[in-house]
Amino acid sequence: MKKFLLTPLFLILCASFFSLSAQNWQPGFVIVNETDTLFGEINFRIPRLNQEQAVFRTDADSPVQTFSPGEIVGYRIMSDGNFFVSKTIEINNQPRLVFVEFMVQGMLNLYYYIDENRQEHFFFEDENGSLFAITREDDIIDGIQIRRDNRFDGMIRYRFQDQPSIAHNPRPFEFNQAAMIEIARTYHDLTCPIGSECIVFERQRPDRTRIDWRISAHASLERYVFVYGQTSRGVFTPSLGVTLDFVYPQLSNNFGLYLDVSVSRINTMLNYFKYQELHFGMVVHYRDIDFDVFPITGRVGIMYFHPMGRFTPTIKLGFSYRYLLGRATIDDFSITGGRNRHTRRQFDSSFNNFPGIHAAIGSEYNLRNGGALLLYFTFDHSTKQQFGNRPPILANSLTSFGLRLGYVF
Repeated sequence: MKKFLLTPLFLILCASFFSLSAQNWQPGFVIVNETDTLFGEINFRIPRLNQEQAVFRTDADSPVQTFSPGEIVGYRIMSDGNFFVSKTIEINNQPRLVFVEFMVQGMLNLYYYIDENRQEHFFFEDENGSLFAITREDDIIDGIQIRRDNRFDGMIRYRFQDQPSIAHNPRPFEFNQAAMIEIARTYHDLTCPIGSECIVFERQRPDRTRIDWRISAHASLERYVFVYGQTSRGVFTPSLGVTLDFVYPQLSNNFGLYLDVSVSRINTMLNYFKYQELHFGMVVHYRDIDFDVFPITGRVGIMYFHPMGRFTPTIKLGFSYRYLLGRATIDDFSITGGRNRHTRRQFDSSFNNFPGIHAAIGSEYNLRNGGALLLYFTFDHSTKQQFGNRPPILANSLTSFGLRLGYVF
């Protein structure tokens, strides 16, 4: 029942993530007209929102101003180099005034736009101001075949038929920002007069996604509750793991997603002794539980981080899934009325799995070489799914606390 209650909690956290992440202020400026520029901060968000309006403020204490396409010439993000300008374009023969992203500025301009259907559009503009649109329709699944729309390749070759290096390129063109920027750059190399600088601006990083791999080694103190005799014991076990943090700067500079996989070993012996005196004699029960397993734990969730100088305090919350691989051996010794009895049971690999929740709080310390040291306090709480044809070895829940040390590359 507990694991079903975790799902709405996780959905609420996701909703909070997307609502709170709308504030992503980056240094930038707004071009009001040819002679007037306002410097400050731009709320740099996902492409669709960036195309609809420019949200600007001079500093954190100043009022927020919102500019629609046509009210300003354009705006630019200084940190990542994104440049947006007001432009009237046609989508499905319908004109619309929007902010398009300036990919290349020069003798041949290149603009990028993504519409409400998530369809991408590229626009080449020559020195006379004529726009040449390039788009690609979605793939069509026909039975077991996939028909791809590659008409844009022929359109590019026809448009640049006077430039053989482009028109006669032996490889098909890719439909992405990097490929279109390369076409514009090649055009300038072919047509720009010797000694002139024809490219005024070029988008250097078409890929806006930043992925950080964080490899960490950590140790945790885990408390397992054994069913037989309700014997409990805290087991300290070292654990090694790897973590992938995914951050999308345009969505948020403070929120991200994480994937975490770790493996550890639990090698311990538990003893249980029970003595009873009954009317027909004495009963002695002695049990040894030899527990030697490798827990493999996967975690996924949301993280919040807030850089403060060299320190980056971080909170993580998500789901965990722990799988136990190994062997558990149970030896039962009993004396009843003077008669001895010994029973041994063995349970081999993959006898338990534990879905649950994970939480961590800690900080990273950024080093001068670009890496970072990390220190987290972790918490995992799991419920168990027991295989039906085997008697239980562990209790129905599993809670562990840990201290994680690591290095971020």
